[in-house]
Amino acid sequence: MKFLTLAILSLGLSAQAADYSFNAKASKLEWEGKKISGAHMGEVSLKEGKIELNEGVLKGGEIQIDLSSITTTDLQGEWADKLVGHLKSDDFFSAEKHPTATFKIDSAKKVSGNKFKVTGPLTIKGKSAPQTFEVSVKTEGDKVTVNGDISIDRTTYDIKYGSGKFFDPKSLGDKMINDKFTVKLNLVANK
Repeated sequence: MKFLTLAILSLGLSAQAADYSFNAKASKLEWEGKKISGAHMGEVSLKEGKIELNEGVLKGGEIQIDLSSITTTDLQGEWADKLVGHLKSDDFFSAEKHPTATFKIDSAKKVSGNKFKVTGPLTIKGKSAPQTFEVSVKTEGDKVTVNGDISIDRTTYDIKYGSGKFFDPKSLGDKMINDKFTVKLNLVANK
């Protein structure tokens, strides 16, 4: 009898937890980097990922980002090609050597309603560092959307090009690039 009760309870618990796989084509990651004289914006593709929910409560997840897919949306033609080539180079993301960036949720704490504060390691160029940011999670049937903004200090990942921390700001002048860049997450997952 005890075995039957435990079996029924475990079935009930497993039915409540669900893994959803991110849809790379429906998901969007938008980046913005600023410098003294302006800003550049673009997109980068989600490679794959999953999210774990238990009765609508975020429990875990991870994503892989395809750094070789980085694009710019504020420039066209030759200038766009130059910027994208530079971002993929060793000065920035070393996309040929390190084509994938990853983020894994180690903890998720409910802030209010459908908002959660997530913490976990972000790995870029083979270097990992903890990141904490807020996301909103909405469930509609078998579909989950995750939205949020993350601010990343690129120097943590040995991306020093044009940084006032590592080079004389006077020498850099209007070529100085902010150490932090942002990524806007618009992720879609399905069961």
